[in-house]
Amino acid sequence: MDEPDPASSDADGSSYTRGLAWGLCLLVAVPVLYLLSVPPVVIYALDVAPRPPGVYGPPKWLVVYVAPAEWMITGTSFEDPMRKYSEWCRSMMGAP
Repeated sequence: MDEPDPASSDADGSSYTRGLAWGLCLLVAVPVLYLLSVPPVVIYALDVAPRPPGVYGPPKWLVVYVAPAEWMITGTSFEDPMRKYSEWCRSMMGAP
């Protein structure tokens, strides 16, 4: 009969610790990636993507997409860095 591999045992809780670390990474990474995605999406939707004639203002889906970021950024310490990041994105995307 085969003996269990000691390297794969979960007796020390390493699997739990690893899972917890991944969970915490995702908990931080998802909001950060969302915030970093907002300026390029807004620039593309408003300045780069073609719109039908006679359509003005942002699309409804964009307003919904941006709402959490506006709530989080407006009046906080994130405002200045996000403004600078938005300007950088605009220059990289060649938007007016």
